Amino acid sequence: MWKKFFDIRRINKELRTLDLKKNLEQKIKLCETAESLLLQDSVNQSFKALQQLHEEWKEIGPVPEDKKDEIWERFKNASDQINQARREYYDKLFEEQQNNYNAKVVLCEQAEELTAGKTAESVKENNEIADKLTELLKMWKTIGPAPVKLNDEVWERFKSTLDKFFTAKKEYFQQVKDEQMQNYNQKVNLAIQAEGIASRTDWKNATEEILQLQQEWKSIGTVPRKYSEQIWKRFRAACDKFFAAKADYFSNIKEIEADNLKKKEELIEKILNHEFGDDRAANLDVIKDYQRQWTEIGFVPKKDKDRIYTAYREALDKRFAELKVNSDDVRRNSFRNRIDNILSNPNADRLLDKEKKFLVTKLQQLKDDINLWENNLGFFANSKNADLLKQEFTKKVENAKKEVKELEYKIKMMNAPKKEEAPKQEDTPAEETATETQPEA
Repeated sequence: MWKKFFDIRRINKELRTLDLKKNLEQKIKLCETAESLLLQDSVNQSFKALQQLHEEWKEIGPVPEDKKDEIWERFKNASDQINQARREYYDKLFEEQQNNYNAKVVLCEQAEELTAGKTAESVKENNEIADKLTELLKMWKTIGPAPVKLNDEVWERFKSTLDKFFTAKKEYFQQVKDEQMQNYNQKVNLAIQAEGIASRTDWKNATEEILQLQQEWKSIGTVPRKYSEQIWKRFRAACDKFFAAKADYFSNIKEIEADNLKKKEELIEKILNHEFGDDRAANLDVIKDYQRQWTEIGFVPKKDKDRIYTAYREALDKRFAELKVNSDDVRRNSFRNRIDNILSNPNADRLLDKEKKFLVTKLQQLKDDINLWENNLGFFANSKNADLLKQEFTKKVENAKKEVKELEYKIKMMNAPKKEEAPKQEDTPAEETATETQPEA
């Protein structure tokens, strides 16, 4: 019986010794695994794996008593190294994140300095600031995260500065775009006016007008780039066409003026010999067309200017008398139609203002001249050829007073061009006639 007891005890001891040995072997493997974790690049993965090893360690039973402290020290040493590496990693990470935060604060300050205290006043300046802010944003993206509690805050600070600038930049460029389109429309208008002048032959007035258009062109700002060259070429072509025609005219002026004289003489013959019918309106259309043709014919030689114009006026007056048409009414009706034509122009306000200023200036000058001439009539009594001088200046005063009345009528008409009633059929022509042509200067 005692033998059986001791046999069982021996067997149990042998089994326990075997279990302790197996536990030791398992814990040795855990130590080796823990030590291998020290070689991994990822501290977080090593730490996570270490936690699993500690759970497994707890599940393993005791080891031989003489190996207990040794094996635990080995496992604990590996664990301490992993924990220390983790602490160093997070200390370094915090330091880096703090440095990242400091770097991002500096970028915020630079962005705020670029955009604070002033508004960009040119496309160039806006683009320069935008380029610098873009570079700051690129630098921002290369910097790692800041501490979690500060990361969103510092990003919001930086982002709000950029958003504020780029919103203002967008509004500025929209304003620039709108202004450039306005400039484009103005230049289109100048090009249209230049094209209208390009075919004219009243060289003095047309030259002054086209030079004025060129000055206006220079005063207008930039237009959208895609239209810039196109509209400039259009305007330049019209100017070149006019000045080329002017240069050609003056290089052949003698032949051209002689030809013009012949054309005007032939036109006078047509006016005198035309057989008018009973249709008053149709007759006035014919005269109107003759007047238009006269206006379109250019200058004549200077020595023939007064003679040919006098013949033209006499021919017209003769036919007006035959048709019982008042020449003053013809001129007024013609002016009325001219105002109507201006009102249909897109630049009506500017053209009317220009015409009115011209008439008002001319009216004032005439009144000043009349006062001067009337005041000076008394001084002619003691001068040689007094009667001749009085007659001449008296005639000037009378003509000037007639012109004053005509100018006052035109100015009154311009003040209310749409309300002006048309003259009655029996008093003035119902159709437009050309403005009376004055002798070429």
